[in-house]
Amino acid sequence: MNPTQSREGPGALSRTRKPKVKLSEEQVAALEMFWKDIWEVQGQCQPNHPALKEWRKKMRDQTQRSPDDCPLDREKAWEMALAKMAGWKAPGPDGIEAFWWKTFKGPAKVLKEMLWEMADGKTETPQWLVEGRTVMIPKGDCKGEPHQFR
Repeated sequence: MNPTQSREGPGALSRTRKPKVKLSEEQVAALEMFWKDIWEVQGQCQPNHPALKEWRKKMRDQTQRSPDDCPLDREKAWEMALAKMAGWKAPGPDGIEAFWWKTFKGPAKVLKEMLWEMADGKTETPQWLVEGRTVMIPKGDCKGEPHQFR
């Protein structure tokens, strides 16, 4: 299958896209220098900051209401979220494309239940779920200049 054909269907998970832009070592260094103030700055969390304490209390008060008081229909919200996800866009921290979450209902049900437990404060949110990685995506006819990436 060539990269312009549909990526859906059996075996799609094993196919990879060819890189659109090949960068020299100098271009990579320029990119790193251009973006370093954003992606290399380690944020310092102050868990006892008054604003965070206030936010936590507000979230706890909102999530500890009975399900009857909650205007959010979780099943409907879950289905809407899945419906909005494009099948073959970049996956989340789990590394699994949305196509597979939409296709395999059993694992999706387990994931949904785990997310609701985290939202309700019944389990801790794992660190890997709140970490991210930066992927530089070239804009249009990119020549490898740092400002030509998003």
